[in-house]
Amino acid sequence: FKLWPRIQQSGVKLMRIGGNAYNNTPPSNALYLEWVDAIRGIGAEPLVQVSSTLTPTAAADLVRYLNVTMNRGVKFWSIGNEPDLAGLSAATVAGYLKSHAPAMKAVDPDILIFAPDCAWYNDALFAALLGGSADVSGKDSNGRYYVDVLSFHRYPMGAAAYARSDVVGAASAIRASADTLLGRIAGANSARGRMGAAALRWALTEFNVTWQNWGTNAVDGVGTHSFLNGQFFAEVFSIGMEKNALSVMPWSVHESGGAR
Repeated sequence: FKLWPRIQQSGVKLMRIGGNAYNNTPPSNALYLEWVDAIRGIGAEPLVQVSSTLTPTAAADLVRYLNVTMNRGVKFWSIGNEPDLAGLSAATVAGYLKSHAPAMKAVDPDILIFAPDCAWYNDALFAALLGGSADVSGKDSNGRYYVDVLSFHRYPMGAAAYARSDVVGAASAIRASADTLLGRIAGANSARGRMGAAALRWALTEFNVTWQNWGTNAVDGVGTHSFLNGQFFAEVFSIGMEKNALSVMPWSVHESGGAR
């Protein structure tokens, strides 16, 4: 909570409550409500992740609690997190999207649903979900679209050592991934007649130069706290603006006990 003033200064407009920890062990309704109110308190909107481990009824109950019982009107929701990292198949992902999304939208038809929040740009998964063997680009039996925003994560550098030259070239791969996804989205929009506000969009819902916090994390290094990473952030934000992403989200506000 000491970070809220700094977060507000950044001008952020959309904040995601998500990640693998919350997918595996969902927070309480009271904690979701506390975070939604805190995010709104700094002039931003929340993106609430619903765990794929919940039943469709429990997923709908969370929407009902926040948007009906507590009248918070949360517009942005996601289902699941990094299913490919857990080895889930496209059919499994489509299965929980096709069970959870209709139940959630039956409670509040105005919400927008992000998915699948894959761990990297997983083109095979997107190909299956967008018109392929596990298609979720269409409507449910109530005439509501399953998914509204296609999302993925990107950490170009892993735990192995890397150099400044590796980071300098890393954004080009994100640009290429966005272009490929936009091509698949365009095909799905055309096939399903999705236009205007109903058209599928994309978002980068997690990114950073690496998912590994280095023991030496200096401004003049190559890690998450480096000036070099600031340059990488600028490149990624630029791609998001150029390619009309709904949002581009660094991970995260508070990581590894505050270790930047």
